[in-house]
Amino acid sequence: MDYAITYRRPASGMPTVSLPHSKSISARVMCLDYLSGGVLRRNGGMLCRDEQVLMECLQSGAARGEAFVGESGTALRLLAAIYASRPGVTVTLRGEGRVMSRPMKPLLEALSLLGADLEQTPESLTVHGSRPVYPGPIKIDASVSSQFITALLLIGPMVKGGLVLQLQGEPVSLSYIEMTMKLMAFYGVPGSIREGKLKAGSEVMELSINEGSYCFPETYMQESDWSAASYFYALAAASGEGVAVDSLTSSALSLQGDAACEEIYRLLGVNTVRRGKGVLLLPGGNQAEFFCRDMRATPDLVPAVVSSCVALGIPFDISGIAHLRVKESDRLQVLCDEFGKMGVKLSVGDSALHWDGTSQLSAPAEALNPHGDHRMAMAFASLSPRVPIVMSGSPDVVDKSFPGFWEEMAAAGVVITR
Repeated sequence: MDYAITYRRPASGMPTVSLPHSKSISARVMCLDYLSGGVLRRNGGMLCRDEQVLMECLQSGAARGEAFVGESGTALRLLAAIYASRPGVTVTLRGEGRVMSRPMKPLLEALSLLGADLEQTPESLTVHGSRPVYPGPIKIDASVSSQFITALLLIGPMVKGGLVLQLQGEPVSLSYIEMTMKLMAFYGVPGSIREGKLKAGSEVMELSINEGSYCFPETYMQESDWSAASYFYALAAASGEGVAVDSLTSSALSLQGDAACEEIYRLLGVNTVRRGKGVLLLPGGNQAEFFCRDMRATPDLVPAVVSSCVALGIPFDISGIAHLRVKESDRLQVLCDEFGKMGVKLSVGDSALHWDGTSQLSAPAEALNPHGDHRMAMAFASLSPRVPIVMSGSPDVVDKSFPGFWEEMAAAGVVITR
């Protein structure tokens, strides 16, 4: 199925859009609610598909002995650790799409060191839970996914003797690890971070969690999603028209690393002006002549930022993003292939994307293929003020993280024809 995406400038006034809540915060809050023995909560709004599968697994997976995680790598990794820490529980995890082939080895090796009994096949992961016991500091590769570390941190208080993690390699998405530790402290379990050197002389970041228990808080922690905001920043950049967002936590106060979106888009000519609980995204500011940034800490922003740079004709070097190859799609290759259909030649390295700014964006000669990846589909939609877009597959792919995306885009002038 193909669908067309076009843009019509809003007829009257600046359009206002609403964002979903942060699914990164929501996933951690669900897990912490579960581990603290409280009721799993949802703070209003529609749950995206990833949140739905995680909640269903936490509510019934241990009792049924089965948990279906859909395409959610977050659910797979967090649940593997949680079930491994529950004595007497045996659960088989299954999913769909690329999820069961996404990287898991560093996490599974760490869980085994803690005493977990795991059985992995290409189609499933069976976890036999037991009381984790501290084996000494656990060295874990942090260069592939921050979710390995988040999963282990969440079960840290249940480890007999506590938990010490020594992160090996350059950590990716470090802000998500910091988010996890701040939320754990909100549930009564503070951790500590120490940076130093191993005996061999290599740099290491060491995270420590004491044995203990979580306390279920009466208040609920949530924010609107800065990752989702990136597509409206991109739309404002491409259209030259302002967009109002009705609720968005200040970048200075947000738990989300993707709040760096405000700083990044200021370099791309879109200024952020606070208005009450929300913001105005106002294009027309000064644009960088060249965009150069290490985005290992904010990988989910890359598709929108690349789209904006191309739409604005700003050449770029984006580095530190090798881990984008093991997301819902190989995002580096998809960006190269699909922009190639629009006459734009991107250069890809092992961990970087480059564009010299010389090729011109044009209407695609054939339908763009987001490869079943929600972030690809949403980023490509932001190009519609510059070129008409046709995409293959189902528009519902965005429901993985942003139900209602097309309705909010319609309010801002993006028209989808199925």
